[in-house]
Amino acid sequence: MQYSIKEVSQLLNIPTSTIRYYDAQSLLPYVSRTQGGYRVFTQEDIHILQTITALKSLGMPIKDIRQFVGWMAQGPETLPHREKMILAYRQELEELVAQSLQRLHFIERMTWFYTCAAEGGPTDIREYANIDPSYCGPCDFFSPGSSSDHE
Repeated sequence: MQYSIKEVSQLLNIPTSTIRYYDAQSLLPYVSRTQGGYRVFTQEDIHILQTITALKSLGMPIKDIRQFVGWMAQGPETLPHREKMILAYRQELEELVAQSLQRLHFIERMTWFYTCAAEGGPTDIREYANIDPSYCGPCDFFSPGSSSDHE
């Protein structure tokens, strides 16, 4: 079955301008044209576009996507190259997740501090310096009768 650029755009929810850009960047090696110059897409082209979209969502630059699509065109003997590239992006993503988790923990600690301060605890963050950093429980450190060692 063959599809027009408009049909592919609607099917994949990709703007036609993006599809044209990918074609101009040599990411769609098999797209043919009618005698009138219109692009004609096959199911294989749609599969490649889905792959490009997935790789783009990883933050992969066009040059790397071009390499990946080139390896796809070369066949199964390039599977190790493709796997290595995807694993490299996985490693980058894992590092970003770890950094994001550190930032999230910091935000949780700061939120906890400001909540405690708003509830009558110290307003100078230096007074929290000796509190176990893994503790992010209720703001009872400075309530009357509360214990300040939360171990």
